[in-house]
Amino acid sequence: MGLHAVRLYVGLTAEEAGMSEQKLCGECRKELAIIMDLDIEPGAPWCLDCALVLVKVGDPIVNYRELDGGAMYTTTLGNRGTTQTLRFR
Repeated sequence: MGLHAVRLYVGLTAEEAGMSEQKLCGECRKELAIIMDLDIEPGAPWCLDCALVLVKVGDPIVNYRELDGGAMYTTTLGNRGTTQTLRFR
């Protein structure tokens, strides 16, 4: 008898058990968040489209935690250069 990778029900919340629900973007409230902005307390969730708008205007979110799909934002940010050499379009 061993423990399985399912949630052992001992009264933990979903976040405490590491199974938090996906959050909606805090800006548009329509799309699922792919990154969590850590410069805001509590962290603000952002979808890819809303986060990319900030990249385009030259104010990208650079202190963030990736959620599901967050690698796309990281790749896009990396392709545009560092925050010191960010190319405006």
